[in-house]
Amino acid sequence: MQRLPLLMGVGSLVLLLGGSLTAQADTTDFVRLREPTNQVAVYDQLPRSTRTLARPQQRQVSKSAVFKVLQRQLGASGMYLKLAQLGWVRQASTIQLTHVRANGTLVIFKQAPMIDQVSELPGQTTLTLTTNGPIGTQTHTDYRDVSAKDLRQAHVKTTQVAWTDLGKFYQLQGHQVSGWVNASTVVLTTPSKHKKSATKKQVKRVQTKRQKVAKPTKNKQSAAIKHQASQSVKTKRPAKPTSTISTATMAKINALINQNHLMGTLLVTNSGPKGVQIQSYGEADVAKQQANTNNEAYPLASLQKAVTGALIQQLINRGKLRMTTPLAKFYPNVPYANQITIRELLDHKSGIQMGEPVPTSILPNEAAAVAFTLNHLTSTNDHVWHYSNANFTILAGIISKVTGQSYWHNVQTGIIKPLKLRNMYLYNQIPARAVTPLSYTYTATGSVADPISDPLLSSELGCGNLYASVGDYYTVIYNLLAGHLVGLAGLAQLSDQAALQYSGGIYYQANQRVRIGGADNSFHTVYEGTNNGRVGVVLFTNQSRWKVANAVAVQILQLIDPS
Repeated sequence: MQRLPLLMGVGSLVLLLGGSLTAQADTTDFVRLREPTNQVAVYDQLPRSTRTLARPQQRQVSKSAVFKVLQRQLGASGMYLKLAQLGWVRQASTIQLTHVRANGTLVIFKQAPMIDQVSELPGQTTLTLTTNGPIGTQTHTDYRDVSAKDLRQAHVKTTQVAWTDLGKFYQLQGHQVSGWVNASTVVLTTPSKHKKSATKKQVKRVQTKRQKVAKPTKNKQSAAIKHQASQSVKTKRPAKPTSTISTATMAKINALINQNHLMGTLLVTNSGPKGVQIQSYGEADVAKQQANTNNEAYPLASLQKAVTGALIQQLINRGKLRMTTPLAKFYPNVPYANQITIRELLDHKSGIQMGEPVPTSILPNEAAAVAFTLNHLTSTNDHVWHYSNANFTILAGIISKVTGQSYWHNVQTGIIKPLKLRNMYLYNQIPARAVTPLSYTYTATGSVADPISDPLLSSELGCGNLYASVGDYYTVIYNLLAGHLVGLAGLAQLSDQAALQYSGGIYYQANQRVRIGGADNSFHTVYEGTNNGRVGVVLFTNQSRWKVANAVAVQILQLIDPS
């Protein structure tokens, strides 16, 4: 199929604002026009008499235009609004918007996964997609024009449904086609092998399934977790595993690991904690001929972000934070901080960008790590998905500010103690008795040691400065996904109702799968599994290539859970 042309390249979203943008979204009024013909009567001055009222200018305005209200005043025959970059209009000709950021971009206030086939375009030969989010949700919108013929050839399906103040939108995905459309512009057909989704009933059914595997807490709370040791979740570590993974399957897994020259430690299960099997490969220290072990702690790299996300949700459960809390409450000097929320930091949609700068020396404490990040980030006010460690270092700083305790203290009290973890440490507090792996690159002549940067690790607060064993990490993720760590309601909030996207440190994927990946100092860490934690692959390597480690983890998942 030929590559579809861009309709307009990068087009400007119709955001008509004026004056200062420092006001918060909940104190600034925004409206759209309700005129069905896209024509509206506009006055240069407030109409104070019937004579003035008879001389309006007829202006053509897009139905998706969002206007900032500058003034509201009574005039001839009713109330009028003065709109930025437009003029005075009747209030009756406008619709008040309620889910809007301070910069005038719309907020997606509800979102859910959805799988349906696009069957036709009613009364249209061409469909215009917005490729970087539903229209109005970004300061600039990318457009793409797709013909009905190309749409059919691309076998386009919906993957998500979202709601903004402009209505309901579908995210479409197909061969070389991806973007968002207003739900009214397409007709859908539900594939026979899928049930209709994106409804409240489906979300409830998913939660009900999770409740069946969840272990009840003593205080029977579903939406909050108490942090006292007397009310912590009890996790079981069975002495006799009851894995349903066959010896033949494990032989295939071992062959896969060896064929790709991986060294590290692997955990697999297809029946939750009771079915866990752990296997180690190769050496932690080649020169000393010290083998990797089952309880060995590896640098988590970006897998730590799920830990930070869980700590944030615990604070939300306790009423200390909200998903809508602005960054400006904690770090007002970050540009556009009043337009960045906790939710956007968790989902990498804050507009904050940063490479991976390395300090010249080891940073002495958490405050120094936060300061290092604040000095190196760029805040763009472009709220599209952009992966950045800076988001989670800032979240770690917020955790410390809210609790009055260090991030590490919160990890200990909110994660390690409740789950009774045995092998999770700060990068610089690993016990001398513990096996600590070095990292290597495989070559035709053998394993070549790679450098490990402690200054880099010292800067990765909340996003890569923890070490853990595969067993401890699986315990964290299983208890998070099963609802034990933050409650089922908390999990639904943290995962944004398990929408097919990155949320709170985890990629939520189709077919009820989740994925987490990390790479740091030539270590590679991967988690693949189901979204209830029952099936899991935890692969931590100290010798592999990034793409190879990911591909092997996916293949292992297919071996232990062919469905």
